[in-house]
Amino acid sequence: LGTAIFTVGTYLQTGLDLYMSKLQIIGILVPWGVGMGFFFPVLSQISLGSLKDEALRHASSLQNLLRLVGGSVGTAISTHILLSSRDLHFVRLQELSTISKVHLGELALKFGEEKAKFVLGMLFNHHAFWQAFSNAFFFACICGVATFLTAMFVEEEGA
Repeated sequence: LGTAIFTVGTYLQTGLDLYMSKLQIIGILVPWGVGMGFFFPVLSQISLGSLKDEALRHASSLQNLLRLVGGSVGTAISTHILLSSRDLHFVRLQELSTISKVHLGELALKFGEEKAKFVLGMLFNHHAFWQAFSNAFFFACICGVATFLTAMFVEEEGA
């Protein structure tokens, strides 16, 4: 149950955007946190529950090491997805603005050409980042689904 809630909460984060209120963001993050709270203690209990004495000490150390390494690798992969897809989305936004023939005319008259280009570039960058975050959270959701499916097939010893 915790894995499913965690996975759904992660998927909900793909819908985050620049125009959401603080309450909407909190509403999206609460299921994720609740799912994490249900998921991780049970995961520890399942993985260490049947071990005793020396084996428990070794397994606990190994679990912590793998959790830290897995977190580091996951962070590196998510950062790569975030940065590479941000560049892709930024280029797509520029292509769309060129295709639709967006002109800086009004903006340039109001702010000056340099400021208009800066403002438009910042807007493109913000939107590209939000779309890239959606890609990163989608990757995390896929990892959650894979974990959930794996957990469904794990059987306790003696069950």
